[in-house]
Amino acid sequence: MNIVVEHDECFSRTLKDEFGRPLRTRGEMLKKGGSRNVRASLSGRRNWQERYFSLDIDRGELRYFEDASMGAQKGLVQLTAETQIQRSAPNLKGKHGRGVEEQELHYFELTACKDDRGVLREGPFQVRARSAQELEEWQASIDFSLQLVRAAANQVAVDDLKPNAPLVAELAETLKRRSDSLAPPPCDSSKMIDTLP
Repeated sequence: MNIVVEHDECFSRTLKDEFGRPLRTRGEMLKKGGSRNVRASLSGRRNWQERYFSLDIDRGELRYFEDASMGAQKGLVQLTAETQIQRSAPNLKGKHGRGVEEQELHYFELTACKDDRGVLREGPFQVRARSAQELEEWQASIDFSLQLVRAAANQVAVDDLKPNAPLVAELAETLKRRSDSLAPPPCDSSKMIDTLP
């Protein structure tokens, strides 16, 4: 079944990158099979399969489906505060690697991420975008999602996050409420002793 997805449906209506461009939240990429369990995949073939991806930027979840109908979810990648995006070029074999120049691979991998069961993946999650532009769009979106995941994990001040001031303000307020509930009661300044000469 060939599902047509409007270009605008692949981008956030509210979230923007540091240049003011909408962040990509959906689209097709090639996914390397067998990345969930390295030991199990070493014995069998690990083919590249076309999958339709949906990124929940706020939750740090990259879901993938068989096609754009998004009927049956095939898997989930949960970003963690330790997740890294790496753009090393793999040594591809077969129809997806023969005669392809490194800069044409549009390859990246996510390390230190979890699967749909919340278990840390043993190996990297390997994907390839369809073009250099889509590669940059996916990386910008995942980078922003990682900033939110790390901010929530570390409860850091989120004023330094680059894109989308309204979302950053909302996240900052949530983190402030969370830290205020843990903070000691405020000090009464009228009872303070002046120690300066």
